[in-house]
Amino acid sequence: MKKILILLCLVNTLVISFGQKVRIETLLEDDVSIRALEIWEGKVWYTGTASKFGYVDIANPAERKQIKVAPTDLQFRTLSQNHAAFYTINIESPAHIFRINKKDLTITSGVTDAAATAFYDALHYSDGYFYTFSDPAEDLVLQWSRFKDADFPELKPLAPALQMKKGEAAFAASNSNIASAGDYVWLATGGVVSRIFRYHKKTGATQIFETPFVQGNSTQGMYAIDFYNAKKGI
Repeated sequence: MKKILILLCLVNTLVISFGQKVRIETLLEDDVSIRALEIWEGKVWYTGTASKFGYVDIANPAERKQIKVAPTDLQFRTLSQNHAAFYTINIESPAHIFRINKKDLTITSGVTDAAATAFYDALHYSDGYFYTFSDPAEDLVLQWSRFKDADFPELKPLAPALQMKKGEAAFAASNSNIASAGDYVWLATGGVVSRIFRYHKKTGATQIFETPFVQGNSTQGMYAIDFYNAKKGI
C-alpha cells in the first residue's frame, strides 16, 4: 500500500500594501486518510481510517500524538467537540459513537446503530447538542438525530415523520453538510436529490427547501454547507 500523503495546510496570510502572501506547510505525513478536522488549543485534531485519532501542534508540528479509537480498523469521517470531549462516529454498519475525553484522551463507546444502511457522514455541535446524519434505510425515513453530552449515548431523531427521496443522501459530505447559526441547524443533502432541511432549535419545527443545484445521480448535489448568520449562508 502506497503511503498516503496527508497535507494539512497551515495558511499564514500576511497583508501587505500590494497583496497577500500565503505559506503552505506539511504538518503530517502518515498512512491515513483524514476526512474530519477540529482545532483546539493550537492543535489540529483529526479522525481517519484505521481507527486513527490524534493531533498535530500548529506552531510545532513535531509535537504530535496518535491513538486508536477502536481495536478494529474502523473508518471515520466525523469529528466534533464541546468543552469537555471530542466525539466521532464511524461510517460503516454497525456504527458506534465514541467520546474522547480532552483531559486524558480516555475513550468511551456509546450507542450503536446496527442498521445495514447506517453511514454517518457528519457530526456538528451547537448550543449543548451534537447533531448527526446517516443515510436512510429502505423506508427513507430521515435519519437526522441529536444527543447531549449528559445524555450520551442516547440518540434522538429530530424529525421522525419526514422522509427523504429515493437516491437522496450525503454523497462525499465529509463532516461538512451540517451547519448552524442563531436558532437554526441546517442539513444539506446530495445525490439524486439535493435539498436543504432547516431545524428550529427552540420549536423543533423542520422545513424543507428545494434547491437549484445540479442533481440527478449519486455523485451530484451539495457536498458542504456553512452559514454566516441565520439568514446568510453558502
